[in-house]
Amino acid sequence: MYLEDLIGKDLKGFTVRELTEVFRVDEDGRKTKSVGFFRDGTIARAFAQNATDAAWHKTDKALILTDGKVGFRLLAEPAELFDDEKTALEIREKILAKLSSEERSILKV
Repeated sequence: MYLEDLIGKDLKGFTVRELTEVFRVDEDGRKTKSVGFFRDGTIARAFAQNATDAAWHKTDKALILTDGKVGFRLLAEPAELFDDEKTALEIREKILAKLSSEERSILKV
């Protein structure tokens, strides 16, 4: 299942949970790849510490939308939602403001 599969679907059975992610890092300590998510942070940290290449594994908290079988990472900051119709009108006005009176006459606007 992919996040796109949930578009327009009822999310009954899904909840937001704070899970602990185990991920790999590069030589600069930057995240390169997610290994997986755990409900119990202690188990996640133990998993990372006991990996064959433990120095390249870190853990951090993450917000996940999950039904208990599959999960999707959520961003902590809210997304700004724009009003499409209002924005389209604002763009139209900006475009029209750039037209000369002759161009406006030709276009009958």
